[in-house]
Amino acid sequence: MKTALDTKQLKRMQQVLSLAGVDFSYTMEGPANEMLCAGMTAKSALPSLRCAAERSLWLTATDFAAALGVDLPDEFSDCKGTLRSLVLKAAECAAQNLLRSVEVTAALADAVPPVSARRGFPAAMAASAGL
Repeated sequence: MKTALDTKQLKRMQQVLSLAGVDFSYTMEGPANEMLCAGMTAKSALPSLRCAAERSLWLTATDFAAALGVDLPDEFSDCKGTLRSLVLKAAECAAQNLLRSVEVTAALADAVPPVSARRGFPAAMAASAGL
């Protein structure tokens, strides 16, 4: 078995990691949302989500490399060079995209009118409650 990826394989690995990063963001929306609902800020949640993305993407990288007949280290901490930087970059991107998809910003919060300003049943309930 080979122990390193060639240039063509690294290019393909970059595409695979990008796609796996999108999958990671999708599957982790629930836990990330709960982290933010529990009072964590996006800045404080980012390192945990980045670490989870690194682990997930490393599993993807080792599976893809095995399909190519390339033997990679079992642990991400033992990985060096270009492949490590590809995984780190993809993990950072996936974690930031994940937070962007679940974080409620002030602009988003202001876009929703208060219940009393709405029409229909919610407004009627708010008016009867004195809101």
